[in-house]
Amino acid sequence: MAFDLKEFMTKHDEGIRYIVFGVVTLIVSWVTYALFVFIGVDLALSNILSWICAVLFAFVVNKIYVFRCTGSSTVNLGAELISFFGGRLFTGAVAALLFPGLVAIGLGFVFLGVEGMFARGITSGVEIVLNYVISKFIVFRRDNIIADWYNGLPDGLKRGFVKFTIIFSVAAVIFYVAFYLSDIDSEVGTLYFDYASQMLDGKMPYSDFKAEYPPIAMLLILIPGYFTESSFTYQIIFAIEVYTFLMFGLYWVYRIAERYTDKPHRISDLYIVFTVILLDFVLDRYDIFPMVLLIGAVYFFTREKFDIAWIILAVGIMTKLYPAVVAPVFLIYLLMRKDYRNAGRGVLICAVIALLSLLPFIIADPDTAFSFFTYHVDRGLQTESPAASILMLLGHFGLVDISYVFSYGSDNIAGSVPDTIADLMAPIMIVCLLALYAFYLVRSRDSDRRDGMPAVVLVSFLAVMAFMLANKVLSSQYLVWMIPFAALLVMFAGECRGKITMWLFATCVALTQLNLIVNYAFRDAGEEFGLPGILIIVARNVLLFVFAYYTVKAASEHLSPESEI
Repeated sequence: MAFDLKEFMTKHDEGIRYIVFGVVTLIVSWVTYALFVFIGVDLALSNILSWICAVLFAFVVNKIYVFRCTGSSTVNLGAELISFFGGRLFTGAVAALLFPGLVAIGLGFVFLGVEGMFARGITSGVEIVLNYVISKFIVFRRDNIIADWYNGLPDGLKRGFVKFTIIFSVAAVIFYVAFYLSDIDSEVGTLYFDYASQMLDGKMPYSDFKAEYPPIAMLLILIPGYFTESSFTYQIIFAIEVYTFLMFGLYWVYRIAERYTDKPHRISDLYIVFTVILLDFVLDRYDIFPMVLLIGAVYFFTREKFDIAWIILAVGIMTKLYPAVVAPVFLIYLLMRKDYRNAGRGVLICAVIALLSLLPFIIADPDTAFSFFTYHVDRGLQTESPAASILMLLGHFGLVDISYVFSYGSDNIAGSVPDTIADLMAPIMIVCLLALYAFYLVRSRDSDRRDGMPAVVLVSFLAVMAFMLANKVLSSQYLVWMIPFAALLVMFAGECRGKITMWLFATCVALTQLNLIVNYAFRDAGEEFGLPGILIIVARNVLLFVFAYYTVKAASEHLSPESEI
């Protein structure tokens, strides 16, 4: 039977249009890249801008001419655009990870005269197929999943998303313009960018270069590096990654709050405010990732979706170790309710995820696989920790012999007394945490007669604060860990105490920012701290203890038999 070209094109009309406009999109990408370079834009930034132009063009032509999905509402259009961009980011990440994997298994040989072209061809084919599937079955369908989900959200949460997006975008632009015009070094643009560059060069964290962060943190640091070779552009992409996580955090905080107040938007607004006043640490450190993962774990735990809660908690632990202090809180809650199955599953989930995260590094070099942990064990008494701040004050008046040193990426104090206290801080922290767990265990024995989840939230927060305040390190960015819990505490502490805790936390943040100016802007690393700078740190730490006291009061009330939620 003769080949009927017309019938073939009619039958495969959509696929042919997809391929044709795919080629046109590629041309748009090349032309816009050339134009940006021609007008003097940085090469890496030109690459990103041309990608955005190409994706926007692809969205329009795929929507109108390929899948012929017209007549969308504003919400549906926004949902389609978000899911389309998200799909392209996902397939781009798949391609970025697939190509080196194919090369590693021997498919990077010379093909058509170009080394690695065969692997590149497979990668491109997978990317094209995935893009088509995502566009057809997820993005351009009548019942868009994201639009349906968004339409079902409370109005307060929708407004929160919009408010946060606008405020965060404006604040981030101001922040990065200031960085670009100044000579201030960025932690993200130097250390994290260097980590990402070394990993992209094929080097293994811990064995090939030193890194103080757990494996999943290194993955989050690596992702922006896939899209650029420019330090400044890396910071911009990192900010997008941070924004994405923060939006999840906003959602989870609102959802926790809506169970206990008829005005949950006030709590989510506090989350936004606390995030913005800590913006320099939010954007220039990676502490936002474990913070959001931890509040996500707490959210799912309060909804009794225990497996998801344990999975997110385990991922958070392998992003930064401190969320591990919340695991016993979860276990106590489950064991007190004789839910041994979910308690056991939780321990198993954490163990499996930890093992899978560490396994490649254990195989590569077992001697260095845990260096991210020993790095912190070996650190000295950091200047911002409560114990160090008191010794610094005594040392200033000659009552204790101390010296200032810069090591392990921070200012520390040294001497016979500081070194002895540094060795004691780990046992002190363990005792404080055990006392907290015992307090929770004893006070929650009859909590099955009421909603015990507010106590879970508050005791989880206390565990984080115990880790912070009884630690030999309390870096300024650790206050980021408190953001969602501090917002929720305002609700759980009651109207009067809630206002007090709100202003206490805001004052702690203000003193932390003042500390940054007084002790770091005009002083070289390792130099002695002046009395004003020491007093700022002491005052901040004292207020943190007061804040912890109010948290204990709130937790005690929610664990009391007379409490009413």
